[in-house]
Amino acid sequence: MSKTFPAGRLLALLCVALLVNSASGANDVFVADKNTGCKVFKPNVQPNETVAWTGKCVGGMADGSGLAQWSIDGKPTVTFSGTFKGGQLQGKGTMTAAGGDRYEGDYKDGKRDGRGLYVSSTGEMYEGEYKNNQRDGKGVLTEAQSGRRTEGVFQAGVLRQLAGAPATPPPAAPPQATPAAQPSPSSVKTSSGAVFSKALCSSRVVYGVLPKGTELRTSTPSGQYPGQDTRSDGIFPVLDAAIRYGEEQCGDKAGLKYTLRVFLYEDKLPEKLVQPGPSEENWPGVSVYAAIVNFPHPYKYGWKIRNHVLEAQLAEQAKQKAAEQRAAAEQQRQVQLAAKAEVEKKAAEREKSNDTLLDRFVKRHSLADKKPTGLVANPFAFEGDRLFLVTQFQQMQSATTGLFFLPNEGVLIVTDIPKSAFTTQGKVLLAAKVLGNVRFDGVVGGGRPVNGMIPNLKYLGAIVCRDQNCNEMEEK
Repeated sequence: MSKTFPAGRLLALLCVALLVNSASGANDVFVADKNTGCKVFKPNVQPNETVAWTGKCVGGMADGSGLAQWSIDGKPTVTFSGTFKGGQLQGKGTMTAAGGDRYEGDYKDGKRDGRGLYVSSTGEMYEGEYKNNQRDGKGVLTEAQSGRRTEGVFQAGVLRQLAGAPATPPPAAPPQATPAAQPSPSSVKTSSGAVFSKALCSSRVVYGVLPKGTELRTSTPSGQYPGQDTRSDGIFPVLDAAIRYGEEQCGDKAGLKYTLRVFLYEDKLPEKLVQPGPSEENWPGVSVYAAIVNFPHPYKYGWKIRNHVLEAQLAEQAKQKAAEQRAAAEQQRQVQLAAKAEVEKKAAEREKSNDTLLDRFVKRHSLADKKPTGLVANPFAFEGDRLFLVTQFQQMQSATTGLFFLPNEGVLIVTDIPKSAFTTQGKVLLAAKVLGNVRFDGVVGGGRPVNGMIPNLKYLGAIVCRDQNCNEMEEK
């Protein structure tokens, strides 16, 4: 099944083809969040691009449900949200770009892979299959303005085949020139219906007016097609006529290879004709700009469609969308700042609460302001003292007697412990009175044997740490 595309539609397809579809490359790297050190993966990382990760961090990598906000020089560029594993987005995820582009669908190893929906800032949509961060497989393009759909098969981000069409368009005989179409230095109407009014041979440029109702079409996604196999519909006969007109007016010999430029207008030639330039800004009013490479034989077409009204509308829409995205990014930044401030506030409150708890604990048990250095070597130097000890609980020897490890010192035995006060190994802030030495022969945590005299202390009280940094504490 063949399809024809009017000028606006072909422009839309060309615009959609320019959406970001980066494959793997040297810039596909992991970047660490400067605040947390947690690493996040992103394809095509740009210079000065940083990431702010909101979520859990396992083994130094982003893990679980979360959000990665990427920025360049402090300005948000793109946000990825979903489930991460090993720093990479896996399964279902969402990408939102600051410019307005958005993708929702499948991810594998941090790249689009599977099925997904990509909506550009202009409103163009692609829904279909992805592989290695590019459109690859069956998919559907939907235009923003007309809502028309184009189904086809993509490969590495490029539309290779329209739905129902053969992979390679069948060759057709090139259109034949009509004998009545005689060239003229001023103006000539060809069999295609196109009117060519001027040729600048020194610059190898042909100017002309498109036939009324011309349906511009392309047989390949890039807009290029071998000249010897050109079709006889759409833009092909117009370009063939431009080639013949250029040959006849400029008198170049067959076999001479260069690029012929063709500027085509919809209604009439403007009073001031466009001169060839490196960018579209040098082509005001042009409807079709064509480059015919290796002219005259064999040759390939390449062209761009210009729809100035649509371009203005799209530019305004893009501007509005960009403003909305900036506002949304700022709102998101404020939310993140508020969340960070709340976390810092709670941490400060927790630290203040812990300090208050420790102060009360020391005063209640009348603990000496004395470092227990050398306690294991000579407990009699501390006999009768009430000490504050930072220890690791090892195990209970009886219902009321337990073993504790004093870092950089050794093992302590503590008596008069309330039943069931300690059930798991961990960090304990211990208040105890030094009694002296006691004989101990046995095995402590980790299977380490201890034989000989060890300090004997009487339990006064304890604070159990729920984590190694004692951010969460419970008094026993």
